Amino acid sequence: MRVILALLLILLTLPAVAQQPMCGPYAVIKNAINRQQETLTYRGFSETGVYLVEIFVNNRENSNRGFTVIIRKAQNDQSCVVFSGFDLEDVRGDTPWRSPKGEKS
Repeated sequence: MRVILALLLILLTLPAVAQQPMCGPYAVIKNAINRQQETLTYRGFSETGVYLVEIFVNNRENSNRGFTVIIRKAQNDQSCVVFSGFDLEDVRGDTPWRSPKGEKS
């Protein structure tokens, strides 16, 4: 979970993401996410316990594996969507430096 939080903090520093997050009351944001048929799959707190990160994923069979990441203060109703996309995959055990399988070219 710390890796996910670290990645989210990196995303927050990117100018395109940090400029225009979609923010609003948690119930409104969550309702919009649920309409996309994404369900809460992961949740974690920052090391200080001030921020709560939630990742919603569309786990339905034959879906586009859409996902949305929101961050909110743990004791505040205001939430912000910081990232949303498609094709979220479980890569546990995979590493970015692993060479592709197959014949050498």
